[in-house]
Amino acid sequence: MLLNLPQEFDEYLPAAKRAPYAVFTLLVVVVLMATGILLNVQAALIGCLMIGLFGCIDLDKAYRSIQMKSLIMIVGAMSVALVPWLLPLYPAAIAG
Repeated sequence: MLLNLPQEFDEYLPAAKRAPYAVFTLLVVVVLMATGILLNVQAALIGCLMIGLFGCIDLDKAYRSIQMKSLIMIVGAMSVALVPWLLPLYPAAIAG
């Protein structure tokens, strides 16, 4: 049985008055992605900007929510995925 709230509860207070803006942003992003008007990356970026402009999340909370371990893993995976594309740029590396 839970007797106390987690310590993180104070950091993530719900903003019920901003919920309609968040739902609207979600719908805009889903429509942009589903119709193919924009690339998915562009639609996601627009959604992030809308959430910030509507004040659904402030910059400090957004920055604190980033886990550096995950970010490092994503950057490392991206660099490994780019190796086959970069090899043709360096003929000496292919020749051995």
